[in-house]
Amino acid sequence: MSSQVQQSFKIVYLTTADQLDNFLKKQNNVSLLQSWHWGETQKAEGRKIWRLGLKSNNELIATL
Repeated sequence: MSSQVQQSFKIVYLTTADQLDNFLKKQNNVSLLQSWHWGETQKAEGRKIWRLGLKSNNELIATL
């Protein structure tokens, strides 16, 4: 008999620099263009930005 693990995913808004930048610090091949501060630069230029993350089991596993 096999047991299946139910995995749920949730898209969330990232609301603090720490949420995003701490996640990015753990990743390989990260670009400055993914950072919180780059988003702030874009916002200052009048662009609309979205900071989204993908969570599984309440853990951030990706940024969008």
